[in-house]
Amino acid sequence: MFGFSPIRKTRSTAYAAIGHGPVEEIDFEERGDMEEKHGAMTRVYEMSEPKGLPYVGSLAQTTRSRAADAVERIGSLELIPTLKHIGRELVPTFLRPSDPDSPPEKLLPTAFLDGLRGVAAFFVFHQHFLQAWTHQIFWAWGHDGGPSHIMQLPFIRLVCAGQPMVYIFFGVSGYSLAYGPLKARRDHSWEKMLASVNSSVFRRGVRLFLPCIVVSFIFMTLVYLGLCESNRSMKFPGGPDRFPDRAASYAAQLALWARMIRTMTEVWSWKVYFPNFDPHLWTIRIEFMGSLVLYLVMCGTARMQAKVRLPLLFAIVCYVNHYGRWELFMFLGGLFVAETDMLRNVHRRSREEVDLPSRRSWRTAVTPSGFFWTANLVCSLWLLSVPLERVHETPGFKLLFTLIPKSWDAPGRMSLERIGFWWAIGALQLIWTTSNSPTIQKAFTNPVAQYLGKVSYALYILHGPLLYSVGYTIARNMQGLIGVETQVRKWTVIGVEYLVMLPVLFTISDICWRLVDKKSVAFARWIQEQCFVPAIK
Repeated sequence: MFGFSPIRKTRSTAYAAIGHGPVEEIDFEERGDMEEKHGAMTRVYEMSEPKGLPYVGSLAQTTRSRAADAVERIGSLELIPTLKHIGRELVPTFLRPSDPDSPPEKLLPTAFLDGLRGVAAFFVFHQHFLQAWTHQIFWAWGHDGGPSHIMQLPFIRLVCAGQPMVYIFFGVSGYSLAYGPLKARRDHSWEKMLASVNSSVFRRGVRLFLPCIVVSFIFMTLVYLGLCESNRSMKFPGGPDRFPDRAASYAAQLALWARMIRTMTEVWSWKVYFPNFDPHLWTIRIEFMGSLVLYLVMCGTARMQAKVRLPLLFAIVCYVNHYGRWELFMFLGGLFVAETDMLRNVHRRSREEVDLPSRRSWRTAVTPSGFFWTANLVCSLWLLSVPLERVHETPGFKLLFTLIPKSWDAPGRMSLERIGFWWAIGALQLIWTTSNSPTIQKAFTNPVAQYLGKVSYALYILHGPLLYSVGYTIARNMQGLIGVETQVRKWTVIGVEYLVMLPVLFTISDICWRLVDKKSVAFARWIQEQCFVPAIK
């Protein structure tokens, strides 16, 4: 009947005392092996299945059964592969091993524009990084006999001159946005040109504003949670940008952010607006409006003959320049440079794409053409080196200051807009020179510059929030540790902050580029596919 029984090779059914039916079937041989391994024996009752009696069994066995079912359900959701996928996405591309079987990277003829934009975005970060520590980056070497620094020298100062880089942004946008439609018009493919402009106008707003909305929303939430609070009272030798506001409640913080987005998207106002949670986004609205004017001019001149179109376009560029509309001057100037390059067939290629330049191809012979473009390069960089402040006191730039048109020096205009007359000319000259010189293009088609071009938009919209949070936190802790009373200590703090900021900046920018920027582009195309009438084939 009932009694202790050794582990036998038999199969029976165990019942739980708390239940009224069979729990599961147990292989006692397997259980015996498990118990002998742990040096224990279990009392087993062999019984038939009488009805109406309480049954004795293993509660632990029931728990294990339920746990196994839970594991099976989790496995059905593929949780582990999902976590692995998330982990892979968080690894920046520059840390991923290269695939030896992947084909060599190909570049389009206008790839230098991406590299130029990427380098310019990196230099913008340098200015906003250094301006918190010194105001002298806005001055030039030898101004009024005052103290000078090597970073104030012409050409070298461009590394931390963010304002001229904005002009390069707009000029590059004018050229790159016009290139596709102009290529279609050159082939007399009017339907393709119309489709290209139509698609670009439709997607432009989503492509520009959606990444800013996503990033600023996340940063706004982090600001409310106190991300930047410890840095607000920090004293800087220079002049950092204004810290974002923190409201008393999250609802008020959300309303503050919503008003910022509403004002950012008021595309009928040309007034410069500095958004609350990132003042560096002031360029986005202007970028969008300049794009629309560019497309309007392209549509209006599309069917004109070249002998009429080019003089008219040149007259329009001079017209907006006369009235000091620097943003339109850059966009339409970029369009004009693209027009002349297209007519001269500058980007002549036997195939649509070309390989990355090799190291050996840097060696070129000195030719009159090369000398001409090199001289233009030097001239353009000199104009871009015009300092933001004290130009009239700086040797080498005093004459340029007197030649600024009165319309650019009107009362109420910012210093950036007045000096921008020379930055605008220098930026267009740099784009024109680079597009015509394969040798100069190599400075912007190398892998480093191309990578900067890929992450340039993410880097631009992220560097401000990262400076407010990560950068200034590092600086504050370093100041408390060693102080900034001497130049050595000050530059030690700056150096440590920079070395920590770089990997953080590029890692998060890489993630934002892949998960936000590229997804925004794909989302805009998806909306277009849902809204547009399918093309007739």
